[in-house]
Amino acid sequence: MSRKIVFFGECMVELSKTTLGQFQQSFAGDMYNASVYLKRYIGDEADVSFCTAVGHDQLSQDMVSAFRSEQINDDLVFQSDLNPGLYMIQTDDQGERSFQYWRSNSAARQFMACLKNSPLHDNFPKTDMLVFSGITLAILTDSDRKDFLSFLANQQKSGAQLVFDPNYRPLLWQDVESARHWLNKAYELSDILLPGFEEEQHLFDRHDIDQILDHLSKNGPKEIILKADEDGVFGQTIKGERFQIPHQPAEKVIDTTAAGDSFLGTYIGARLKNSSPTEAVSVAASFAREVVGHKGAIMPIET
Repeated sequence: MSRKIVFFGECMVELSKTTLGQFQQSFAGDMYNASVYLKRYIGDEADVSFCTAVGHDQLSQDMVSAFRSEQINDDLVFQSDLNPGLYMIQTDDQGERSFQYWRSNSAARQFMACLKNSPLHDNFPKTDMLVFSGITLAILTDSDRKDFLSFLANQQKSGAQLVFDPNYRPLLWQDVESARHWLNKAYELSDILLPGFEEEQHLFDRHDIDQILDHLSKNGPKEIILKADEDGVFGQTIKGERFQIPHQPAEKVIDTTAAGDSFLGTYIGARLKNSSPTEAVSVAASFAREVVGHKGAIMPIET
């Protein structure tokens, strides 16, 4: 039986610089990217939906068409009076990225308000897994964040597994204290966590791997995948068993834009295929190494 997976967040218009004065337009956003890579990896074994809000404009229509072309369901895409956010990405010779954003008044910021006013809020489809990130929380108001986490908790009680990637972006938060407050609430709630070691250092002043794993699991058993760049990936299974997967550098780095997103999507896909956490990390890391060898967030499907 195909499992139902729902990602929550923002998809934006992506402008990627190709040559002097020219840009390639596509669509991207952390949870959308992850949903695409999950669907590409797992195929018909999962029914994948993306919950967001879009506008009535042509770019919004093109965006929803892009969802459908990737076999991402638009059954949870709401319409708003606002337009999609936009960002421009440029990369240096080492593949490192820099961004300019126009997203402060994007339609996606209204997805929770739209959901609250929809019959779906109290009659949400039976779902196996719900996936969200720190960016999902950051684009919401405090009131909507509270309602969103309450909604997720209710779905969890109905049997849904919650997956959270903090994906901390300082510019999206009012201040560090606000980010800490809401990310901690998401940590406490979720079943599977995929934080980054650098995030834990900057946000919570935690510098020891075991200390981080201990803290993240203090509210009950969690599956934790801690990404530590050149130190590899550290993990803890739901049984409390810990492991480390060494780092393997990519042969070619052109654009690191969706490295973490592709890792997340493929990790979830591998776990849904009953791979162990260590096997899933190896699969996801291999996929991410391939993704960074291509420009833009979404790798060409023929590749």
